[in-house]
Amino acid sequence: MNSTTSSAPMSTSSIWTARLASLVIIAGLFIGWNSLWIYPFQMLTVFFHELSHAIAALLTGGEVLEFFLDPRQGGHVIHRGGNLIITATAGYLGSLIWGVVLFWAAHLSRFDKVINGFLALIILIVPWLLKGQGFALIFCSIFGICLLITSIKASQWINDFLLRLIGLSCVLYVPGDIYSDTIARSGTIISDATHIAELLGGSTMLWGVIWLVISLVILLIMFIQLWKSPGAN
Repeated sequence: MNSTTSSAPMSTSSIWTARLASLVIIAGLFIGWNSLWIYPFQMLTVFFHELSHAIAALLTGGEVLEFFLDPRQGGHVIHRGGNLIITATAGYLGSLIWGVVLFWAAHLSRFDKVINGFLALIILIVPWLLKGQGFALIFCSIFGICLLITSIKASQWINDFLLRLIGLSCVLYVPGDIYSDTIARSGTIISDATHIAELLGGSTMLWGVIWLVISLVILLIMFIQLWKSPGAN
């Protein structure tokens, strides 16, 4: 007796469940943005920001001398060589790209446990490879171990929710971070936009506005696609 199997399309209820999960996360992030429970995900976005600087420096021929995270949601990468323009630009936009990629990895695949495990290894290993200092080593060790255990022990659903949370917290954090660093506090702190303004001309606020517009456009496109996409089958 012959039999055939086919991949059934994702049900309408499953599509709305995926969308609802994302909307719940977004609402929770807005409501609890300044709460203790969301702090680790904010710091993870800072980690991606500094990691993007480090990757850009290395890919353009530079050397990373120090990888630093500040518990007050700041950080820096000290590097020698590399392309200064690309490296300075990589921070905000790089962390935004990390968030988009991780969110869509959760939305479009069923390999959330594997992705979380791989991400945990990146978080655990990178600070040691890039000469991480103090808090960077402590934070990344704790977060990385917790994420690795979750990827092994927790269910697929929990891993999917967590990966969406990580992705969305990144993409929602970046525009506010750009506004705070380059517009609201322009002239009072040294930011990536300050370095770009020194290299290419223009003001810190001008480059902040450019990056803010880019980040908001990417966010808009992402949410439009979320509404259109059925997600993983």
